[in-house]
Amino acid sequence: MASSWYDKAKEKLMSGDLDLLDGTIKAVLVKSGYTQSQSHAALSDIPGAQRVTGGTSGALANKSVTNGTFDADDVVFSAPTNGEVAAAVVVYLDSGTEATSWLVAYEDGPGFPATMNGQPFTVRWDNDADRIARL
Repeated sequence: MASSWYDKAKEKLMSGDLDLLDGTIKAVLVKSGYTQSQSHAALSDIPGAQRVTGGTSGALANKSVTNGTFDADDVVFSAPTNGEVAAAVVVYLDSGTEATSWLVAYEDGPGFPATMNGQPFTVRWDNDADRIARL
């Protein structure tokens, strides 16, 4: 997958305000109308109309940070709306409030775009050296 870190996530990571291992990390499927911008910092910067309905995951499991890479188990979106098209997935730290749920990484590699068919949809993170994201 092609991944890119959000600048604010890098800043928060370096200042100790973003904990990938102990924080609640989730993912959200975004539509093609969403354009990733480094000025985006929080989940509230992704308009609801640009998110796939039912395309928010639970907490990522078995997270790890090794040699500058972040990884976790593949993530399953249990109920994305039939017919909606996911252009990418955004990983974020869920604080419980959208305005302070920090965007971490944007992924738009193989498997995207994907048309939802009413069935669970799995994002399979790369098993190469980059995993979910590499600093």
